[in-house]
Amino acid sequence: MATLYDQFGRPIDLSALREEQATANLTGVRQTVSPDPSSNLTPGRLAQLLLAAEMDSPADYLALAERMEEKDWHYRSVLGTRKRQVSQLEVTVTPASD
Repeated sequence: MATLYDQFGRPIDLSALREEQATANLTGVRQTVSPDPSSNLTPGRLAQLLLAAEMDSPADYLALAERMEEKDWHYRSVLGTRKRQVSQLEVTVTPASD
């Protein structure tokens, strides 16, 4: 069997590749089942998502936006351009009062 090397020239332990490195669990940040807001999306359901986002409950809307970015590569490209532009802006904070 051929030996694999990492980017630093060190041999890779192949047994580590067969072990599970990260998994979803009840107390972790990775969820085993994530509700997909894009499934069964209707105009009415979209309206509910937008209204809920306006009423301080944006979780489903943000999940939908993330799903759209994953599925639509043109949208992802355009959004990435906007994100890079915003990340280059100089941030200044001016206190309203002492």
